[in-house]
Amino acid sequence: MTVFAAGTLERLLLRSAATLAEPVTSGMRVLLVPVLVASGVLASGCSIPPDSFPITFVNDTASDVVLNRCDDDACHHLDYSDPLRSGGSVTENISTGNVFTRWTVTDGSGRRVGCLPFDFAGAYVNAVA
Repeated sequence: MTVFAAGTLERLLLRSAATLAEPVTSGMRVLLVPVLVASGVLASGCSIPPDSFPITFVNDTASDVVLNRCDDDACHHLDYSDPLRSGGSVTENISTGNVFTRWTVTDGSGRRVGCLPFDFAGAYVNAVA
């Protein structure tokens, strides 16, 4: 990965824009400014925090279960489900934006055996539930 000194990438982009066969129009300037701002942030080493991160759900029980992502606060409706064999695991993405997310764990008969509520303000490495 090439790392540019602050301002170098902007100068390269401006020089490239100046060598276009057509003159730079005001519409092109409107598009060029956000590109320059974004490239300046990237060139300076700043990064945008992720809006989600992976979390691994592990079934540490002796029975097969189903992990269900709730679609409502009461978990009456589900977005989707992941079957988990005993000792198995599944990785899902979870939001970092203080979004309250509920997961339920059900047994083979559909009976709820657990609830996993999550609300994260930041990302974590090697998150396991």
